[in-house]
Amino acid sequence: MIHPQPKPEPRAKTPKPLRRKRWMRARRPRRLDRAGADVAYLDWVRTQSCVAARFGTCGGRIEAHHAGKNPGVGMKAPDRTAVPMCSRHHENLTAHRGGFREPAAIRRLWQDAWIAETLSRYLSHGGRRGR
Repeated sequence: MIHPQPKPEPRAKTPKPLRRKRWMRARRPRRLDRAGADVAYLDWVRTQSCVAARFGTCGGRIEAHHAGKNPGVGMKAPDRTAVPMCSRHHENLTAHRGGFREPAAIRRLWQDAWIAETLSRYLSHGGRRGR
């Protein structure tokens, strides 16, 4: 008696790794070439405490939240509008959860106040003015 046996699975081909052509060169990230880029300010912002600590317990590392008005769809606000936020508050703010369920106009007022406070603290600690 002949017993049926399953067909062997075809072996998947592994794709060849992409090789960089000689004429292709590694470039700087575009975010560093855009107008309003200020790496020193962003580094300083990440060393500060969370501006939204009054909305509950902070959690996670400090991130630079670009709180300014976005210049257009898919565009990031200038670096000088960044404020320090812990990752928990940053996530809640962008998802409009927790203490950030207020209307957009009120959140905008909070963020404008945070920008002014953070920028004045930066300038009082010896930071330089914008470009």
